[in-house]
Formats: sequence, structure tokens, C-alpha cells
Amino acid sequence: MPAIFNLSTTAYLTGLIFSLLTTGVLWKYTNADNKANRLLAAYFFTCFLGNFIVYLVYSGLMQYAPWYHFFRTGNIAGLLIMPISFLYFRQVLGNRSFIWKDIFHFLPAFLYAIDYLPVFLLSSKDKMQMAALEMARPDRGQSIFHGWMVPTINWVLLRTTLIAIYWLLEVRLLYRAAKAKGGNHLLHKNAYLFGWLVFSCLAQSLYFLPFIINILLGRDTYNFEIIHTSISLAVFLQMVFLLFKPGILYGLKGLVVVHQGPQIIPVAINQPIEASLQSMQKAANEDEEQAKASGITRAKTLEYLPETRVKQIAASIEKAFIKKEAFLRRNYSMRELSIATGIQPYLLSAVFNEVYKMHFNDFTNKHRVLHARKLIKSGDYNNLTLEALAEQCGFNNRNSFTTAFKKYTGQTPSAFLQSLGN
Repeated sequence: MPAIFNLSTTAYLTGLIFSLLTTGVLWKYTNADNKANRLLAAYFFTCFLGNFIVYLVYSGLMQYAPWYHFFRTGNIAGLLIMPISFLYFRQVLGNRSFIWKDIFHFLPAFLYAIDYLPVFLLSSKDKMQMAALEMARPDRGQSIFHGWMVPTINWVLLRTTLIAIYWLLEVRLLYRAAKAKGGNHLLHKNAYLFGWLVFSCLAQSLYFLPFIINILLGRDTYNFEIIHTSISLAVFLQMVFLLFKPGILYGLKGLVVVHQGPQIIPVAINQPIEASLQSMQKAANEDEEQAKASGITRAKTLEYLPETRVKQIAASIEKAFIKKEAFLRRNYSMRELSIATGIQPYLLSAVFNEVYKMHFNDFTNKHRVLHARKLIKSGDYNNLTLEALAEQCGFNNRNSFTTAFKKYTGQTPSAFLQSLGN
């Protein structure tokens, strides 16, 4: 009979329960301002899945119904754990949300699932027999390969290599954040959060170091107990850290801005807007030409904005953009706002995304629509056509006005007029 409740398996079960609870709490209490916690929840859920498979193998349950259906699925979780962790680090330190291209991070797990599809589709009897044979081996079958695309591929070695690569990428993110412009303020204002990320990296080194040490010492490379117990310990240590430092879940205080390209200082407002725009464009073009001539490829730079600086930039936007109704100008651009505020366009863009949760163009059109609603309700619209109203609110034509109006109010201008009885 399987050893379900001895000391080792009980420790695994305890860790599994805590992983699942941590996942649930993180997922339920994540709000719109801390979306990175969803990735953290996915990370701990993947840890739970991986350790659950390890528990089934370690206890011997894997060879019994219905657990043998999980046979050979552990590497799927193993190939997902660090890509998800890396995406979490990236969103916390670089304010970069998940995009469709990030699906490629999950390609190894997908390829493994395809490679082992014949095993997953085996009959219950064959799968049970195969599981029983492998569970009887000292390495629990880790050195046996059943892939059909490339039968000789060592997925355990590949998994460990990928884990190490993603670990190095996380270390690189931490280093770049510490060396960012304003990095000292970043570390000071976010000591708990940065400490958590550093601690996670240290703990995650246990995901691959025991495997490497076994190879260097010439011992059993596939020592199941050492490799997977160290992984379980690392996950448990991370959960304990979160338990004692829950403030980590509030996310980064301030904003890390990623920028690539010339940093052109906005021109003073002592000259006409057209001349200022031309000066900015000329400076940008000259800088770009110099970079091309010297063969320089611009590296991404990081800049930390404390909360006070983010609020100052937001206040400048409110003053120049909303109070002065700059959005009513047709073809109003980010560079014009940059000249009006004296703030770099890339910093304005970052604050639009962080504070207002929308891009500059969406922010502009939304306020134009709000102004149009105000005009219609006040009765000032009565002597204007829709075309004239659109132009007065800063839109180039009636179609763009109608599209934006419906996007932000849920109805067309005509339908809104009818609802008011006009």
C-alpha cells in the first residue's frame, strides 16, 4: 500500500494545502491596481500542481486509480512555474502587463504536452502498468523518456535549464531596477517589496541548484527526493515570507517607467506652439541620426517615479489638459501637452496608463465626449449640427465623434438627444 501519511508525505500535503490557500487568497483579493498579484496567484497554483504530482509519485499513489491519469504531467507545471514568475517580476518592476506575445513563454510546456500526448492517451490499464513500473525505480522514471516527437529528449534536463535561464532573467530585472534612474528611492520606498523579490530569487535557486550539484559531484542526477524536496522547501519559504510581510501585496509604491529612445527636453513655452513642436521634432531627428551614424542601438532605460512625482505629473496634466480644455483643439498631440507641462512625453504616457488607466488618445476623446454631453444638456447644442458640434469638441469629423460618443456613453449622439426629448 502507498505511504500516504508518513512524515515526508504529510509535510508535502501540508505544503499543498498552504499553496492552494495562498492561491485563493491572492486571486480573490487582487484589485485593479495590483494586477500583478493575479500572476503571483497563478505562480503559486502552478507550484501546487507540480508538488501535487510529486506527492502522488512520492507516496506511490500515482500507480492507483484515479491518480494514474496524472502520470507524466508534472513537467507541464515544471515548465510553467518560472515563466509565470518572470512575468510577475516584469510587471512589478517594469509596469508591463501581459500581452499576447507573452504566450511564447509557455511554448516549452505546450511542446512537452504534444510530445507526451501518446502517453496521456494510453488506456487505463497500460498507463497503470507503466506508472507502477516507473514508481518502483529509484529515480521514479525520470531517466526514462517516452516522447514521440524527439524520443531521446531529456525533458528533466531541459526543464532545469529553462528554470535557470528564467532565474537569471529575474536577477537581471532586479539589477536593472536597482540601477535605474532614481533607483535609491525605489529601494527605499519599496524595501518590503524589493526584499520579497530578492528572497524569492534566493529561494528559487533551489529549483535548479541541487540538480546541478548532483551532476558536478557525479552523484545520481535524478535523485528524486533531493531535487523535489528542495523545490517544495523553496515554495514553502516563499509562502512564509508572504505571511509575515502581507504589505508586499499592495504592489510597488510609485512607478517604474521603461523608455527607449532619445530624451528630448520640452522647449520653453516662450515661443509659438508650432515653433516649439518643430524644435522638438528637429532635436529628436538629429539625435536619431547621430545614433544611426554611430551604429548605436538604444538600450531600454528605467526611471523610477515616486508617488509624489506621479501625483505632480497628474496635477500638471489636470491643469494643462483639463482645466484649460486643451483637448478641444483638433489634432492635439502628446508633444503639445509635453510643451505645455515641460514633462517628457514618455513620462506623461506612463502616468496616463498608470493613473487614468488609458492611453492619451482615449483620454482625449473621453473628455471631448464629456464636453459634448455637457453642451447638449445645457441647450447650447440647439443651434449646431452634429458636424459643427463634433468640430467644436475637437473631433475631425462626425464619424469619429459618433464612434467615440458611443464608446464612452453606450449610445450614439442621436440616441442621446432622443433620450433627452430633443
